Amino acid sequence: MRQLHKLGIGSATVIVIILAAFVGTNALLDSGAAALKVGDGAGAMRRLKILAFLGHTTAQELVGSLYAFGWDVPRNDDEAIKWFRRAARGTAPGEDPAAVAEYYVGDSYANGVQVAKSEEDALKWFRRSAEGGYAKAQERLAQIYEDGIYGVARDPDQARYWRTRAGTRTNQ
Repeated sequence: MRQLHKLGIGSATVIVIILAAFVGTNALLDSGAAALKVGDGAGAMRRLKILAFLGHTTAQELVGSLYAFGWDVPRNDDEAIKWFRRAARGTAPGEDPAAVAEYYVGDSYANGVQVAKSEEDALKWFRRSAEGGYAKAQERLAQIYEDGIYGVARDPDQARYWRTRAGTRTNQ
């Protein structure tokens, strides 16, 4: 136990990890989801982070979302991206593993789904995703520049650039 304490792992954490192994990951995931449903993001984080550290991809995605949206925990984009990358699977070559999740965070902000609608936050997450190589985000960013929405000026050159990166033709 002293060795674990030197690593920064306390007795309570070890007990919780052992308990998780006995109780089962599904029960812990279910209790984390139940905490989210009642608006207890901090409680969900305590439960889900254990599974996330153990490599459970659904828990990693949820932990990333908790950080991205600041659901009862401090918003932290860097932590969100870290957990989205850990959870990523099936990433296209040359694509940032977090790019798909980043796109859907942007989409949630764009549509006000489970968070307050925010064009500024939507644009930030779409841009991160597009820069990470996700074609759907690149196309969305092209449309944003083409239409001059989300607080950006119309910019046909930027629209063409992002469409080219997405591998689609311009409408002009």
